[in-house]
Amino acid sequence: MDTAAYSSLIIEVGQVTDTVKEFDVIHQDDLTYCYRRQCMHMVSTLVRFTWAIREGDWELYLLPWSKQEPRPSLSSPEEHG
Repeated sequence: MDTAAYSSLIIEVGQVTDTVKEFDVIHQDDLTYCYRRQCMHMVSTLVRFTWAIREGDWELYLLPWSKQEPRPSLSSPEEHG
């Protein structure tokens, strides 16, 4: 792939990403949309894991973990009060 085609592809992917972000903001109050979007994210993560395992690429395997959002601790309510 030549440089011009690659640059064009990067620009197009960026535009799609921006469009999806705008769509997410518009529908952030729709619980069904949020649920489905979260499911899509989880499936995407599983596909990345499967791909990394098949390729035998440890760095690719760790990439989805690095993109995970921090989870709240599972400590008991007494520890917070």
